[in-house]
Formats: sequence, C-alpha cells, structure tokens
Amino acid sequence: MKYVKSFPLRYYGYSKFADTSSPSNPVFLYCSNEGPIEGFYNASGSIFTMAEKRSAIVLFVEHRYYGESLPFGSDSFTPPNLRYLTIEAALADYSMLIMSLNDVLPNFSTSPSKTILFSGSYGGMLAAWHRWKYPHLSAGAIASGAPIDFYPESGIQENFYQAFIETYETSYSGCGFELDRMIRSQRAVATPSDLLFSGLVPCGPVTGTKNSGHTPSVRSPPWRASTTHTRQVLSPPCPVTP
Repeated sequence: MKYVKSFPLRYYGYSKFADTSSPSNPVFLYCSNEGPIEGFYNASGSIFTMAEKRSAIVLFVEHRYYGESLPFGSDSFTPPNLRYLTIEAALADYSMLIMSLNDVLPNFSTSPSKTILFSGSYGGMLAAWHRWKYPHLSAGAIASGAPIDFYPESGIQENFYQAFIETYETSYSGCGFELDRMIRSQRAVATPSDLLFSGLVPCGPVTGTKNSGHTPSVRSPPWRASTTHTRQVLSPPCPVTP
C-alpha cells in the first residue's frame, strides 16, 4: 500500500456577496504566490470589487511551503523535504480544493464550472498553467502580469528590458535614456565581480569579463519590480492580520 501524507492547506474565504438562494454561486479563487496568504488577501481588492458585481464567493488559497501551509511543519525546509515544493504540486493543491468546494463552502451551492481563477506574477502563471493542466476544474482564469512565455533566447527578455526603460522615460523625460546608457556602458566593461558587487544575483555561474550584448540572465533587484507592474492595492472589505 502506498503511504500518502497530508497537511493542512490554509485558505481564506469571503462570502458576503454570494446569494444563498442561488442554485450555483460563482467562485473567484485566487492562486496565492510565494508568501503568506494574508499579504495577497489584503492587497488584492479588485477581486472583491468584481465579486460584488457577480455575487461571487472569494477564496484565497495559500501556496504550500509559505505562511502556515507547511507540509512538514518546522522541518519543511530541509533539503529532503523541499523536493515537494514544485509547481505541479501547487497546482494539484488548488485542484484538490476546487474539487472539495462543497465541503469548503457547505452553505452554498458551487461547482468547478462556475470557478474563475485569479492571480498575478508567479501566481498568475499558476492560474494560467492550471487552466492548461486542469481545464475541467475552472471556467477561466485572469492571469495578471504573468510571464508564462518568459524563456531565455526567445526575445521576450529584451522586450521586457525595453518596457522597463520606457517606464522610466514616460515618468521622467530623459531618465530612461540615461538609465539605458549607464546599463549598457556597465555591461560593456563590468567584470563578474562588479556585477555581483552591484547586487545582481546570477542564476548560474558568472564567467568572462564582458557581456555579449544581450540582457543578462539575472534575477531582478527588488526595486525593479515596483517599476514594471501595478499591484492590485485596493483594500478588501474585511482585511485580515497575521
């Protein structure tokens, strides 16, 4: 017999917009990102605005290994136990909850056919991939700022860089031009040590002394993220605290 281990997966629900007399209530399910669930719940007011217009129930599901959804408790982050931190496993978690909607929401009539997935950034990628892998468990997905095709050598990275520069240029005339000039100048002469010292975190070994001319494959520093997308910062009707 195959041993199956379970763990508690945290979720938040808001049902004040729903109609208890409806034969099937819509469910707006937010696929949470890499962090505790309350942070996404409190910063995603737009989903509540749409839910009110559609008399929908709102559900936020925490991503495994974040917040309080720890498969192995305090031992969750040991190398052997981290092997269960995968995109496929996260998608399966959301599927299990969707298939258990009548248990999660016993006072309402719901179904996967009335479920819409929401999220942004990495969570938006999960929402889009869930539609591809489990199309029978939702009616659609709204994936905001979800770079599901952001692959090396595809040209998408250069397009993202240009959008990044244009964001600065739109806000302050001449700023984007100067920023682009400085970045390209540094890429032409910077050594690997210079790049590491500047705060860029490489995705792999850094070798050589000059860049080949394409946008470097590095994880963006924290300040860049705030300039390239707009967060859903409207407050929910009933904010939660950790």
